[in-house]
Amino acid sequence: MVTINGYELLEKIGEGGMASVWKARQLSLDRIVAIKVLGKSSLPDQEARDRFRREAQIAAKLNHAGIVQVIDTGEVDDSAYLVMEYIDGPSAGDLIQRQVVMGEEQALEITEHVARALAYAWEKECLIHCDIKPDNILIDRVSGAVKVADLGLARMIGWRPDQADDHLIIGTPNYTPPEQAAGLPDLDCRTDMYALGATLYHMVTGVLPFRDARGSEAMNRHENDFLEDPVVINPALAPATAWLIEKLMIKNRSMRPHFWTQVIKDIEQVRKHRMPFAPLPEAGLSTIRRAPSRAAVSPAAATSPGAVKPPAEPRKLTLKKNDLPSPVAAAPSSRGGGIGKMLVALLVLGFLGYGALVYLGRLPLPTFLEKTGETVSTDEPPAEVLTPEPEPPPPAEAPPEAWRNEDFIRGARLFNQALADYKEYQQTRENPAILRQVEENCREAIALFEAARTDAPPHIPIGHYIDQCNGLIFNVRQSMTLSPDHDAPEAAASAPPEPEAPERRELVYVDDAQEPSSEPEASEPSEPKLLRVAFDAQWDRAPSDAGRIGDELRRLLSRHAEPDRSLMVDGSVPLYPGITCMMSAREAARVLRQELPMRRALEVPGWPARSLFTYAFEGDFSGAQRLLLIVDNNSRVLALQLVDERPAPARMESALFSPNWQVVDFLAGRRRGEADGLIAHRVRKRESLIRLDTELAAPAAEQGERLVATRVQLLMPTQLAGMILSIGN
Repeated sequence: MVTINGYELLEKIGEGGMASVWKARQLSLDRIVAIKVLGKSSLPDQEARDRFRREAQIAAKLNHAGIVQVIDTGEVDDSAYLVMEYIDGPSAGDLIQRQVVMGEEQALEITEHVARALAYAWEKECLIHCDIKPDNILIDRVSGAVKVADLGLARMIGWRPDQADDHLIIGTPNYTPPEQAAGLPDLDCRTDMYALGATLYHMVTGVLPFRDARGSEAMNRHENDFLEDPVVINPALAPATAWLIEKLMIKNRSMRPHFWTQVIKDIEQVRKHRMPFAPLPEAGLSTIRRAPSRAAVSPAAATSPGAVKPPAEPRKLTLKKNDLPSPVAAAPSSRGGGIGKMLVALLVLGFLGYGALVYLGRLPLPTFLEKTGETVSTDEPPAEVLTPEPEPPPPAEAPPEAWRNEDFIRGARLFNQALADYKEYQQTRENPAILRQVEENCREAIALFEAARTDAPPHIPIGHYIDQCNGLIFNVRQSMTLSPDHDAPEAAASAPPEPEAPERRELVYVDDAQEPSSEPEASEPSEPKLLRVAFDAQWDRAPSDAGRIGDELRRLLSRHAEPDRSLMVDGSVPLYPGITCMMSAREAARVLRQELPMRRALEVPGWPARSLFTYAFEGDFSGAQRLLLIVDNNSRVLALQLVDERPAPARMESALFSPNWQVVDFLAGRRRGEADGLIAHRVRKRESLIRLDTELAAPAAEQGERLVATRVQLLMPTQLAGMILSIGN
């Protein structure tokens, strides 16, 4: 019996090799909770306890109806405890013990609920369970809700498959996938997919996988042995359910589904008494040994979601009515009617036979027939299979014909840049923070591709490019879990402020201006469309006091632009989906589907004097709360800014946050106050576009994760940056 401040322990409701579970009362809120007290051997040192606390904080952020909520954590008697939501009801393991074999529909329903909960955890926090089994699936006695317990607990404690003592093996050996049994460190969501398949196997057969083996022996058998086909053990089981289990329990994880959405779609299909979607595994690839009776069902019987069958060859001809020969009218005859009808029938049969030979390619096409409609190529290579590590997905390929669509071109460039950044990281393993930028670029590319989808011609495979972006995001998520400092606390967050040094290189943003890339782009860059801006005659005069705002802005832009007084800008530079430089503000408002607000003069030091104005829009703009258009005297768009002031995790690495930066918003002239946190700036240049990202750290950042209170993104053409650098020179 232990004593935990703030809680009254009522009764012990479970105990295992790693922990004991207590039903308790939280005194402050007078509610029933469950407390898992870990054994001292589970967290042998302070480093392990610190890791446990960090991972518990991540798990506590998850808020999903299918996940047991983590409420609190702490230490007691040199160990740790975890306070969780109390679920009054049996586990799936209890139901198996009562029923021996669970009903197929009930088992599939439970499996779908678990898959949706695990999908949420993976998408939100890249969190995996590592110990999916019937005992960790709870069913509320009153509501019937299915909830996943102990999510992330194995990660909190640390995976140790090399322990000789079975009690110290984290994860349950009889459900453990081969890569987890082998001790691989780069586990991902596919690990939980295998364990979920093994759990479904247990529920519908009543047989524990490799029940005659324990500990490391059971784990080794998942790598090298096979299980009896579930339809052999339970002949009443639908073959589609057996195919689903076989697909989830493929030994090679690279051949399992890459996304939880695919698994959920498969479960939905099986619950509708249909086969899972293709591709289905070939015999021998899964831990399930396929029975001959089920082998009669070909994997080709399954169809991919949204798949379109290719047209049969040769393509069917569309005949124009005017091109058909006129029928020969038979002369009326009272006595020879039978012969006339016979001649007409022979003529029709001959014509149909000739047409069939033309259709099959045996005879040439006559001159009075012609094909109509556009020919669609059917020799396009199949979609690439995305592998998690280390190979990234292939870049977007150039379409067979140039398509001048700004959204599509910008999306292709963003994806190609993201792919180049990811490949560079794979080679060097330096600067893991670039992975967040890769994911951000992919998501922006997806939004742009979606915006271009409705206007895309048939030969542009927009969906294929979106799939490539999603595949790269998937690879980035895995690389984040492999990053050596992924779990490390951000040491720079606690470093004392350093004295200001204007020329210190380590205080400057990441200087990653685009270099010539060997990756092919989806389209040739459009020719610059130089247009003259409408500025005041004295736009470049030096202000009486530029102050810190102008100094910081010029310092950030000076590495990516040269002074330029020409007043010409590239009107083809895209600033936002559907909005390009030198577009009229009224047209931009129509793109944003908002009324044009009041125009306000921009009178902030560092910008061209008496020449710029702003329009402020409120709403949801790619996740930002506010969008500002910066326009010239003729209300033509020159730059764009996105602002979000909702607390969120920082996207920039800790080393970029510095007390030496003072300006948060260069348009509003907002500077960091005494109660504010540190500021990070980062500048990127791609083609003729400069992007300045700024993050203001929250005053009280949590240990292990830096939060930001304000995020600002400023986009402008290179020529405008040159004009800013010309002021006062």
